[in-house]
Amino acid sequence: MVESVKENHKAWKKWYDEENPEMMPMPSEYTDKLNKFQQLCICRIFRPDRVVNAVKNFIMERMGSFYVQSPPIVYEKIYKQSTERTPIVFVLSPGADPQSEVQRLVDDMGIGSSKFSFLALG
Repeated sequence: MVESVKENHKAWKKWYDEENPEMMPMPSEYTDKLNKFQQLCICRIFRPDRVVNAVKNFIMERMGSFYVQSPPIVYEKIYKQSTERTPIVFVLSPGADPQSEVQRLVDDMGIGSSKFSFLALG
């Protein structure tokens, strides 16, 4: 492997510079020479920033997309599990914004804005 990278360093550099190298064929025909797990390990060595996506693709290929999809959020169920002593706290990832769904729940439950408030900590 090391010799292949040395001998074909331009192709490996091009693969490395790809936006999503885990979706691209590896140089020196390593896509055909290695199994999917070994390819995942190579991705981990060269592009650790892409491992999460590579693992997700690996799981989807082996087990199906069911295992990488987030379950749907049922806000009514979350509300029923809360009390005045156990508030609902959302820890969000970038791009997630449940505000409209939560506001809809507040309106549907008849809670009213006097008993409900948003507090953004970010």
